[in-house]
Amino acid sequence: MFRTFILSLLFIALTFLSVQAQFSQTYYTDQFYEIFVSSKGEIASIHADLDFRNVLRTKFLKFNSNGEITDRIDVTGVPTQLPYYCVTKDDEIIFSTPEGIKIYNFDGELVRNIGYSTVGYIFKDNEDNFLIANPQEFDCNFIKLDNSGNVVWNKFLENCKQIRSVDTEDGYVVALHKINEAKTDPIQFIKYDKDGNVVATKEYNINADFTGFHYTSNGLFATTFNLLIALDNNLDTLWTKSITPTIPTRWIQSKANANGIYILYDSYNPAPEPNLIQKLVKYDFKGNVLNEYIKGSTFAEEVRSYTVTETDDVFIVFRAASPSKTLLLKGDIVTGTTSLSEISFKMYPNPVAENSALIINTPISDATLTIFDVKGNKLREGIKLSDNISVDHSLKSGMYFYQVLKDSSVLTSGKIIVE
Repeated sequence: MFRTFILSLLFIALTFLSVQAQFSQTYYTDQFYEIFVSSKGEIASIHADLDFRNVLRTKFLKFNSNGEITDRIDVTGVPTQLPYYCVTKDDEIIFSTPEGIKIYNFDGELVRNIGYSTVGYIFKDNEDNFLIANPQEFDCNFIKLDNSGNVVWNKFLENCKQIRSVDTEDGYVVALHKINEAKTDPIQFIKYDKDGNVVATKEYNINADFTGFHYTSNGLFATTFNLLIALDNNLDTLWTKSITPTIPTRWIQSKANANGIYILYDSYNPAPEPNLIQKLVKYDFKGNVLNEYIKGSTFAEEVRSYTVTETDDVFIVFRAASPSKTLLLKGDIVTGTTSLSEISFKMYPNPVAENSALIINTPISDATLTIFDVKGNKLREGIKLSDNISVDHSLKSGMYFYQVLKDSSVLTSGKIIVE
């Protein structure tokens, strides 16, 4: 039903040297889209697939720590691909659906069904109220419900095409992508107190969709397709950092926990051979890159979702090729101690011709170079580095990846294009 193997540090680029990220890779015939993780480390998901009668069947899946599915529980009325869910500190899995707010525990049991059918990004505040950010085509609503599903207040927000919201210590903040006739479409942040009164509002001339909005003890952080934005409690910008992808990217999403901000890119590299590249980058709360994980894959393996826990465990769900239907990566990205910015490494020319040599300039001593193909197979390894050396790569036209290692640690990595 599935097979498990450990990636040999495939295409890992860490900006800190004393540690390496390790991910396990498991294939399943079950079709699932999201991973839910409880505060106790329980792992669950929802399987959805058509049976032999072409009827959609949904099951609640439970996993053990080795990635094995230990239980499949029949459930009904659960959305399989909607983004409108949250996992609470009390280990409730809450779905906002057209049939109401459905609350499950990690045993797959429906605990409550609240008859409020307006759907949206949902969370539960520290007073057990429900908050729903409801996106529509041209307007949005931000709705507060009490624990029984009664409307406390409903804020109509006109002329916006996207909404995200977070719970803060003293209220709530919504992030809007506005619409206007000039088509400048700015982004706007509005802060409400618990009673729904506007405390602060700020608008910025940034025309971009949100890919994430987060509140941590270190402040407010919003991500768009090309910016990471830090805000203070008054919604003033503390700093911004460009996160623009260097190759065509179809999908970007961010997560955050007490340890940092994670941004996952699902990119398309059109040349020399079309393929997909997924890159997960961890930032600190000042916008510095802590470390990265990079994976090359075929067009059959697209990212569906990913989850980051408070202990830095990362789960990335992919669509997989037949006969498997789902690929799950599980691992962690942790913080090291030595900054990569202190290291100088230059490789050129890149792109390089098939019959030409690569020139490497680096002051790093006792380091080696390893070259991989796009499937992670080692093509060359143990190439000793020194300043201004020439490397006969013997590679045919295509894209490859490299790692520079020292004392079993990855110092840097990247890709090589051979023309």
